[in-house]
Amino acid sequence: MGEIDGRASGEPRRPSAPAAPYEGVSLLAFPYAADVDAHLDAIKRQQRDSIANYTEAHADVTAVREAYERELLAAGAGELIRGAVSDATGRLRLEGVPAGEWLLLGWREESHAVKAARTPAKDAGRFATAPTMTGYGAVSYWRMRVSLRAGETTEVSLSDRSVWLTAVREELTYPDEGSRSPGRQKAPLGRHPLG
Repeated sequence: MGEIDGRASGEPRRPSAPAAPYEGVSLLAFPYAADVDAHLDAIKRQQRDSIANYTEAHADVTAVREAYERELLAAGAGELIRGAVSDATGRLRLEGVPAGEWLLLGWREESHAVKAARTPAKDAGRFATAPTMTGYGAVSYWRMRVSLRAGETTEVSLSDRSVWLTAVREELTYPDEGSRSPGRQKAPLGRHPLG
């Protein structure tokens, strides 16, 4: 067994100040899988090909992650999914992790409110059932592959400079359903996330 010791931090407010710790950063560790890595590469590569790809990148990453979690659980390997959340000092620690190749995926979200656009009175009826965007979350992702050795501690840094991908999660209000984020029905890249 080995350990993973991480620090999550942002740029300091002043050049002479220490790095600002990020509390509440989520980190998951999975056994390394080349197909999962390839899917994540494709999401990153295609993110800026279109507005749709850009706005769906967060849902795509989530779909790939959740599909891999389901596969591990179905194979009876759920104990190999390891997770941690950073504390007030920005520290993340995963203990008792089997030696080998691991894929780490971390993320942090910052919520932002937006002012709802006004619909002209003459068009109010036409858009009565349309969702309204009330805010969005800017999601920063970290992704890395680590080789863990038995009896050793592997240190990882999740900083603003090492962000792998930045995505958005829209917050929408539906007239008859209240506030919720949009669901996603299709698999990323037009197929089963890991198929």
